[in-house]
Amino acid sequence: MNRFSSLTISTISPDAEIGRKGVFFPRSHNASALSSSAKTCSGNSRGTSMKFMVCFDGTNTSKAAVHLAKQYAQTFEAELLIVASMLKGTENERKKIQQMESDLDQAKKECRKDGISCESHLLIRGLSAGEDLIEFAGDQQIDQIFIGIRRRSKMEKLVFGSTAQYVILNAGCPVTTIK
Repeated sequence: MNRFSSLTISTISPDAEIGRKGVFFPRSHNASALSSSAKTCSGNSRGTSMKFMVCFDGTNTSKAAVHLAKQYAQTFEAELLIVASMLKGTENERKKIQQMESDLDQAKKECRKDGISCESHLLIRGLSAGEDLIEFAGDQQIDQIFIGIRRRSKMEKLVFGSTAQYVILNAGCPVTTIK
């Protein structure tokens, strides 16, 4: 059973400003970049500070997701968890693992420099990225998920799958996507 009565999906431009009453765009910004109204949680069922999770893969869209999540975390005084998932951790994957750990550490340092409580996690549990991220979000009682998206053809989604699509459809909390 989900903690939320409905799923909120928002796509927000990284240059939007976040305030306690919602999302504000610079005057020159095209407001159509907001694909649905950005709703935020006024609290959570735990009675503790909020937890936001960023799904991270080192791409520019995931870095933009970290940037936006930092704004939310500062506004709502939330804890930020930056999470990456890899299917396996074999010897052949060592360089990828080291690069991901380095990218996660860099993102965590940037958050902490801005005074945000932040943790980073690299998950290597044999699950697909989508399954791993959703399971982690449930275990950690995440209040909102941020994930970067990119355009892919229907064929690419069919063949390779879509982590973002899986997260959006299976999350037990609001999901904000960043292009």
